[in-house]
Amino acid sequence: MLAMHATSFLRLLVNRVPKHAHSSMNLSTSSTLLPLLSTSLTSLSSEISESLHSKGYWHTPDSNPLLPLSEIKLLRSESLQLRAQNRFEQSYSESITSSGHATRFDKPGVYACEPDGADYDTAPNLLTYMSHLIREFPELLNEGPRSYGISNEAFNAKLAVTSSGGSGYPKHIDNPRGLAVGDTRKLTCILYLNPSYVPSHLGLLHLHLHTSTISISPSPGRFVCFWSDLIPHSVSKTSEEYVGEEYDRYAITVWMPTVDGRNIHDPESPFIDLKV
Repeated sequence: MLAMHATSFLRLLVNRVPKHAHSSMNLSTSSTLLPLLSTSLTSLSSEISESLHSKGYWHTPDSNPLLPLSEIKLLRSESLQLRAQNRFEQSYSESITSSGHATRFDKPGVYACEPDGADYDTAPNLLTYMSHLIREFPELLNEGPRSYGISNEAFNAKLAVTSSGGSGYPKHIDNPRGLAVGDTRKLTCILYLNPSYVPSHLGLLHLHLHTSTISISPSPGRFVCFWSDLIPHSVSKTSEEYVGEEYDRYAITVWMPTVDGRNIHDPESPFIDLKV
């Protein structure tokens, strides 16, 4: 997965806006997505920063999703359209052996695509969400009392679907090799796009910490952040009792890098031993 410069992505996004669009939006773009997202990020940024510092992760509670159900349904619909256009491929990750070598493994039943500006006509709201998150969230985090050097100049993004009927994937770290391979991803940001999710659908995200495992449901509009280079995580299998497109587990992930390489696998981090 290659990093895309945010400026290139935003330029491509702007160039894809139809000429007949009013202002910067076309008729299929939600008029409420940006103000809702901006308000949520601004109000939560200090809390997120402190939680990342003390716990290594943060997530919205069930009672307060990042975006309301109406917006999540819209983003889900666009995800389904991208899948119908065969934009998804087999998803994979890496694990590190005891000798320090990286081994790629496929995630059975998990498929992903990397949305970009060329997808604007199909998924304008997904791209609007990505572009705003990239522009605004790093600045909000860096303005707080703790600065992690999160950059809005480059990013990676993935729209993934974990199939219903018993799919999941094992414990891993998003950025296990770090500077050894030029990977400066520091912050993983996930938004779940599952409007009809209920606990019996399973498919929980598990963050594997020192003395406990934090289990987080992929409920609609839930936003999760954790350190890409430090926090091991896994996804338990989706329920085998609920099978079909309605029960597939969708998530849009944006990885944000740090401008200071010393933040990657920082030996002073209280979470550094989790990555072993």
